[in-house]
Amino acid sequence: MVTVLDLPEKVLELVFDNLAADIGAFRSQATCLRLVCSKWEPFLYNRYLYRVLTFRSFDRAISFIRQIDQNSQSRPVPICRYLYIYRLDTIDDSTNFMPDRKTKVENLDALVELFSDSIEMLSIEVDKFLTLPRATIERIGRIKNLRHLTIGIYSKAAPSKILHSRQNLRVDSVPLGLPTDTECLHELLAAAQGLVTLSLEDFRPVCSPETIRPTLSNHKFSSITRLDLEIPPKPYTNGDEMIGIFHALPNLKKLKIRGLENGQSVLPLFEIVRETLEEIYIYHQEVLMSILGLEFPNLRVFKIGDWTTSLSQCLRRPMFSKAPLEVLALMIPFDETFLVLPFESLPCLKKLVFGNSPMSHKNALQDSRDLLKSCRENGVKVVLIPSQKIADY
Repeated sequence: MVTVLDLPEKVLELVFDNLAADIGAFRSQATCLRLVCSKWEPFLYNRYLYRVLTFRSFDRAISFIRQIDQNSQSRPVPICRYLYIYRLDTIDDSTNFMPDRKTKVENLDALVELFSDSIEMLSIEVDKFLTLPRATIERIGRIKNLRHLTIGIYSKAAPSKILHSRQNLRVDSVPLGLPTDTECLHELLAAAQGLVTLSLEDFRPVCSPETIRPTLSNHKFSSITRLDLEIPPKPYTNGDEMIGIFHALPNLKKLKIRGLENGQSVLPLFEIVRETLEEIYIYHQEVLMSILGLEFPNLRVFKIGDWTTSLSQCLRRPMFSKAPLEVLALMIPFDETFLVLPFESLPCLKKLVFGNSPMSHKNALQDSRDLLKSCRENGVKVVLIPSQKIADY
């Protein structure tokens, strides 16, 4: 009798992909399934057990690499698609407390070399500021399937302390021969030619913030179609610093912005990319208020995390009324009157998505029978999802 064990590997892979709800679940699922059937063990080891890898210390990375080297005598190198490197110590600082609790560039080099054929997403969180040897940058550029790059700078400090660090770390703070943070970002983007997504939500230029615009403005990274960004309020950052990044992304289609910036600093950024954007996620309504007068001729999906005012007037502004908007995703509001939508201004709307959470006023949606009726009459589907999934819906 034919059983699941007789299925081709391609079919098994589809089955296992659907067992994991998110990328973080792959390892736990694979570990459990290896115990169920010994025949699955080689398949799961190769394709799933190390699909997502996270390293936060030098010792952990070294031990893992040694383990894989030992296993490689009898097994192929397993697949790693998502590699996360945290607390990367990019400079040799003798004052570091417990340096082995951080990862080092040699760990990054070894892991990238080991999984260069399979890595699709690379996330690097540096400890102080971004700088990498050019040999490391070139090695990252040789990852043939790299599509998603996340760059962040680790800090538990308050914004005021981050500002103080910026004032004390300048170009001459970078070790001789290494690029500044802005130069490093530019060289990484130039090396990784196949990137689709760039996440800079935790990236703070420290020693050369003023050079982002002149460094990046004259370069085009055409393959990147999604940018995730956070813009803290002034004086902790200057939105003008980000203009160079936006000029460098001529084909940007998806933009995710976190932060509470409420003024003119975000407006120039949207003006640069408004004609190409198809999807926008904004965390806070203050950012929305500053761009309502712009027209987005290709905007099809709009998502907002936090809002406390009526959207009715907002949706009549050019940003929405002049856009072919098909999907509107937002949190369930506390006040049901916020849910009055001008369907006449949204002729292309097909789906209204609400994020729900234990803290939200569930009755606001349940009591809005007029809205639900209007949605049905206008052919708009109403979807309810967990609030944390709004950004990636």
